Amino acid sequence: MKNKVYIILCIAAVIVFLIVNNYLLTRSNDKNRAFKFNGVVEAIRYDVKDIPYVTIGGLTYYLSYSWNFEHLIEKGDSLQKKEGEMIVKLIKKDRRIYIFKD
Repeated sequence: MKNKVYIILCIAAVIVFLIVNNYLLTRSNDKNRAFKFNGVVEAIRYDVKDIPYVTIGGLTYYLSYSWNFEHLIEKGDSLQKKEGEMIVKLIKKDRRIYIFKD
C-alpha cells in the first residue's frame, strides 16, 4: 500500500515538473521572440551559464534562448534582431557576419 502511494506521488511530481518546465520555457521563448534591436553593443557580460547580457541603445537584453554565441560578441560589434523572429545577426568590427538561428 505504501509503495502505491509513493509511486503515485512520484508520478504526480514528474507531471507537475513537466508542466512548470514547459510553461517557463514557453514564457522565455515569447520574451526572446519579442526582442527587437539593431545597434552597436555598448556592453556585454555573461552569467554563470555563459548566457550573454548585451546592452544596445541603453537597453540590456538577456539572450537566454538556445543561441550559442560562442563568446563571439564583443563591445563595438553590431547585433540585429527583428521582433517576432528568432534569428540574430552579429556583425563584427572587421565586417565578418555571423547568423545565429534557434
